[in-house]
Order: sequence, then structure tokens, then C-alpha cells
Amino acid sequence: IVLAPPAQGGSSKFHYGSYTFDLDYQVNPATMVYATARKAYKAGGANINIPSDSPDYYFKPEALADEEVGIKSQFDVVGGMKARTNLDLFYGNYTNIQRTTPTVVSGVVANLTQNAAQAKVQGLEFEGTLIPLKRLELSLAYSYLDSKYTKVTDANAASILQGSPFPYAPRNKYTLGARYWYPLPGEAGRVEGSVHYSYQSQQSVAQSNQTQ
Repeated sequence: IVLAPPAQGGSSKFHYGSYTFDLDYQVNPATMVYATARKAYKAGGANINIPSDSPDYYFKPEALADEEVGIKSQFDVVGGMKARTNLDLFYGNYTNIQRTTPTVVSGVVANLTQNAAQAKVQGLEFEGTLIPLKRLELSLAYSYLDSKYTKVTDANAASILQGSPFPYAPRNKYTLGARYWYPLPGEAGRVEGSVHYSYQSQQSVAQSNQTQ
């Protein structure tokens, strides 16, 4: 015999506002700095497999508020070679994170979506391009990501989230690339070839420490 809460129906409605503020400043013709602040949401909802008067029936939207600062520049290096670089730093505050949590409802364990935790997401991204020869580009892209749960806000989720890595968040990623092109006669266009190598460190694909 399989015990389960009786089937229920219902609906939920949420109001929230997202925003993006951006400030750019052109330091000189070759250098620009910027700062950005954003906030975005993932919709809330209802656990329709439990009674609608249960305190766990609704779950709130999860939110990510982040700030970013960066610099974009282009310049000449030794031997007259051209270079372009982009660098940015970011910090995000992640709240009301939705996770599936085993919860006892009317004496029966049900898997419910709960606002289970808070987290931080911070790091940097760098992109650089060097043109050592005419028609040849060498590129490097690198990102560093530090993300982790900072607080478990739902008691039922504590046993499955405490010590769990933040999912889908590799700490290091980089790509090395080279591109060369050669013009064809007349208006025939050009021949272009490129090669890239990419790497990323390990990441967790589990939403909790009970899944692998």
C-alpha cells in the first residue's frame, strides 16, 4: 500500500519587479569603465499535491540581486602588436532558493518545493585578444566562480543541503583560441581557420547531497 496526500487543486499569484541599472564612462577613446546593478526573479508557485490550507502550500519567487564592475580597453603592446582586454568583477546575493524537500504532511512524507536557502555567487571574468601579426588573432577567456550556500532557511532542507556544493557552478573555466584569415582575389571573400581549446573544473549536477 502506498500512502500519499489526497490530490488537490489550486493556483498562486505573485507580483515582483525586476530592474537593471547601468553606468558607463569613457575614460579615453581606448578605455571604458562600467558598473551595473540588476535584480531578477524565478516565479513562485504552489505544491498542489497537498491541502491548500497547509503552510507549505505556496513557495515564494527566488531572487538574484547582483552588482558588476568592469573595464574594456584596447592598446598597443611591444612591437606594435594590438591588444584588447575585458575584465569584470561581480557579486550576487541569491535568496529564497527553491529546492525539492521531503516534508511530512498529515503524517505522510511528500516531496515539496520549498524556499530552502540563501547563497552567494561571486567571481571574475577576463577576455583578452592579441594580434601579433596581420590577420592573426590569439585569444584567452577565463572565469573564476565562487558560489556556495550561506544559509539554510528551511528546517526540512537542512539535512540535504548542509555541506552540499552549489550546483552547476564550476570554479574555473578557460578557453584558448587562435584565428587566421586570408583574403581571396576580387570579391570572393576570405578563407578563415580557427582552433580552440576549452577546460572547466569539476562541478556538481546535484540539487542536494542526497542526489548524485
